[in-house]
Amino acid sequence: NRLSRFLSVISLTLLLLLSIPTLVLKAFGYNFIEINAEMGFYLVNDEGQGKPADNGLVAALPHNLFRVPEKLVLVVAMLNILLSMAHLGFLVWDWRAGRRTQTRAFRRNAMILHIINAVLVLCALIAISVAHKKSSTFQYQLIPKDPNVASPSGYRYFRYDSGTFDLETWTCELKDARGVGDARKDYSAQCHIEVAGRMIMTPFFLAAVTITMLSVWALIVGGKEMPYNEQIYTKDVDLE
Repeated sequence: NRLSRFLSVISLTLLLLLSIPTLVLKAFGYNFIEINAEMGFYLVNDEGQGKPADNGLVAALPHNLFRVPEKLVLVVAMLNILLSMAHLGFLVWDWRAGRRTQTRAFRRNAMILHIINAVLVLCALIAISVAHKKSSTFQYQLIPKDPNVASPSGYRYFRYDSGTFDLETWTCELKDARGVGDARKDYSAQCHIEVAGRMIMTPFFLAAVTITMLSVWALIVGGKEMPYNEQIYTKDVDLE
């Protein structure tokens, strides 16, 4: 019926509007990792007018970094964009008659897809939350005393190798850590992006659950052909 389609359009639009910034924010995070994979910063003596401390070049990223959650959210956000756009397209295209989108086969398939999608979003939310909770904390004194990594050209430098971090914890702690120098500006900007990317996951998941519940409701009580209250089957509209 029109009510279920109207509610579905609103929920799908909300899901789409949340999926896009989720994708963009995590794309920034993934891009930050790729760009800074072989980059670094010089340790600065905060008490010595900003002069480098013993010319210590430290890698911009730690040795152990949670990467799977970032990639998982990217994939899930992209799938949600495609799914919400496709479902919205069908609903708008068939808005007047409503016969094709109200067939039992269409509603059943939509429900199954949205249930699977909600599970994927939940997995992404759990992955991000667990990685953040299990993340180590940065400690200046744990920076290796001797260079432990070599660049392709043979230049040896330091890479923090104590514990495992998610990108949010690493950037948010480095923006306030001593000795980071001008690099703290980049870490501060990325920290805010990572916090926003984690915070948006909860409404993103709730939007996915909402459209899933509407899909279940549409299959159970929707799809009636008034005024006789008869179910519309796929074969009745030449789709089988």
